[in-house]
Amino acid sequence: MSELITPRRADLRWQLLTTVSALALLTLAGADDVQAQTQDRPTVWVEIGGQLESMTASKPFAPAFTDSLVAAGFVDPTVVQRSPRHSIGGEAKVTFAPEGTDWTFSASVLYGRSSGNRYLHEQTDAIRSKYVPPPFGQGKKPISLDPKFNNLSDTTAKHNESHTVLDFQVGKDVGVGMFGPGGQSVLGAGLRFAQFSNQSSVRMQGRPNVIVTKAPFLGGYYPQYEFDQYDVTGHASRSFRGFGPSLSWDASAPVLHNPEGADITFDWGLNAALLFGRQRADVDHQTVHMHNIVKFGKKIYPTYFPHVPSSSSRSHSVIVPNLGAFAGMSLKFPNAKVSLGYRADFFFGAVDDGIDARETSDRSFHGPFAKISIGLGG
Repeated sequence: MSELITPRRADLRWQLLTTVSALALLTLAGADDVQAQTQDRPTVWVEIGGQLESMTASKPFAPAFTDSLVAAGFVDPTVVQRSPRHSIGGEAKVTFAPEGTDWTFSASVLYGRSSGNRYLHEQTDAIRSKYVPPPFGQGKKPISLDPKFNNLSDTTAKHNESHTVLDFQVGKDVGVGMFGPGGQSVLGAGLRFAQFSNQSSVRMQGRPNVIVTKAPFLGGYYPQYEFDQYDVTGHASRSFRGFGPSLSWDASAPVLHNPEGADITFDWGLNAALLFGRQRADVDHQTVHMHNIVKFGKKIYPTYFPHVPSSSSRSHSVIVPNLGAFAGMSLKFPNAKVSLGYRADFFFGAVDDGIDARETSDRSFHGPFAKISIGLGG
């Protein structure tokens, strides 16, 4: 009986040994494949690109008399003060992926700036009076008022804006094979630094309500002109600077896979950060208001309404949440990649946009981008 049991145990041991050996060989073969993929890929990627971004606008100076200019048929001066809607900038990124691992280490910078000068001058035709000066008395032939006393609106506005975003991240590819050959899914964590700067200035002049009355003189009537004159200057400098922890998810999936050539991939990603920093606003403005009466064709009798110049310098510590995303397509070669896409970043409550008092507002940048990547090493 014992002679029969011994061979059966030997067969069972042999089958178990064979199975374990086969599994070990398969595991080693899979590891060799993964190692071959990581060894074949470049260890350093260098990216360079550019973008055209739409931006949120800064708050304009809007003194009360602008309503009178609009009522007189002129363009609203706050429209002329609108900051540039787009910025043009560049980006660069360096990524290091050590051989034999699925970890990545990257540093990137995104920079954009815009500037603009706008000027608008509007005026009505010369105001004419049905009254003529003495000694002719009242007559039918009109005379013209000096054009410098016409209704007018004149606005000059200047803007300069720049923004910089720096990222330092460590990532890990957690989706090897998840999206097919050549696909990836990288989760990253690190630090983000962001800086926004905006300077604006404006000069506004307005004369919205010139009227003509008749003033008795030597048995006749002399035309008398009456109007309000406004002159406004304003300057504002606003900024934000902060840094904090960030998280990201970058992924790509092949749309067309060519083992011997280039792949076409669909790329997408999400990012989030919490920035701890400081926002500043330095704003000053002054309004000069005169009520003028013009007698005898040229003699001006002004009445001044005092306006105390306003100046405010504010600084606050803030926490700014940041959310962003991108999507695009890439033509990917073994050692190079060309990408086109659309990206958006939102920074909530980042800037003090108030004039005389603090008033926080969001900043957003979104638009198309294009970049080229070159792989080195491997």
